[in-house]
Amino acid sequence: MGGFAGEISKVLKDRPFEQVALQSLTEIFGENNIQSLVFHIGGEVTFKDPELFEKKIRALFKDGAELILNHIMYNALRTAVPEKETVQNQFLRGKSWKNDQ
Repeated sequence: MGGFAGEISKVLKDRPFEQVALQSLTEIFGENNIQSLVFHIGGEVTFKDPELFEKKIRALFKDGAELILNHIMYNALRTAVPEKETVQNQFLRGKSWKNDQ
């Protein structure tokens, strides 16, 4: 297992890949399109194996697959580590040091 499948397995550890992948795909394509996408990549069984999932996504989306896989990895990393309180995180939530004064 290498590439995306190997890396996502390290990041997720014991968390289910299906959950992170479906959440990420929903963010990209919207809830209305997910059922169709799941059908086109081979059904829910595809989500059980990150290596098979990567293969199916690359076959379906060609060059665009990298963006999808990167978004899934981003979500896996984002949810794996508790968010540290930094100025950047405060800014992303719409909070600034000016609001505290």
